Amino acid sequence: MNWYEYMVRASEHAQHDGDLWFRYLYKVIRDDDTKLTSEDVERLLKNPTLTPFQKITLQDALTEGTHTREHVLQANRKSKPKDILKRIREGDYG
Repeated sequence: MNWYEYMVRASEHAQHDGDLWFRYLYKVIRDDDTKLTSEDVERLLKNPTLTPFQKITLQDALTEGTHTREHVLQANRKSKPKDILKRIREGDYG
């Protein structure tokens, strides 16, 4: 399965669940790269399986400077695990 097919299936799975759709976006859009090609994006934006919400958020998540893109990228940045006990022992509470 390629990334286009993955996102079509994701759109079906997350049909009316915006939070779930964003989790799929987190998987394909990263700071350093995007798994989708420009052709994939064009095809997704024309695909009737995606809801209007999914199409808009996909397009915004791929557009530099939008709040949606920053939200997706920020969610990916937060994934670093923190050792809470170590931080408490070291007196680092921030």
